[in-house]
Amino acid sequence: MLKVIALAMAETLAAGSALTEAAGLVIKPDVTRWWKLDDAFLDLLKDRAAINALLAELVGQATADGNVSETGKVQKKIIRDCLNGEGRERVEGFVPRYMAFPPSHYDPNKAFEIARTAEGINALFA
Repeated sequence: MLKVIALAMAETLAAGSALTEAAGLVIKPDVTRWWKLDDAFLDLLKDRAAINALLAELVGQATADGNVSETGKVQKKIIRDCLNGEGRERVEGFVPRYMAFPPSHYDPNKAFEIARTAEGINALFA
């Protein structure tokens, strides 16, 4: 019965709506169980500041600062190396702010609508 209820709820909630974000704040889903940062995500990521912020989250601010002048391609290679454990310590279960729940952003001036919605209702659940 719980599976049917969950399916019915998932089918009726509008993705990205305040209601969906509120449900997520109550349920607190573990995104790492269903999603993994992969090459498709990195290939679509074009914002250099966001790439550098991802790098900082994975390997630390000092390494990110040391590579800030490198191209996005080089920084993405370092991120891939961390995720795959190639020449660097392997990082498990990393979820970028975009894909976490509630979703967030790396640059407040470039926040996407779902992150703004989540931020708007967070206070209701504090």
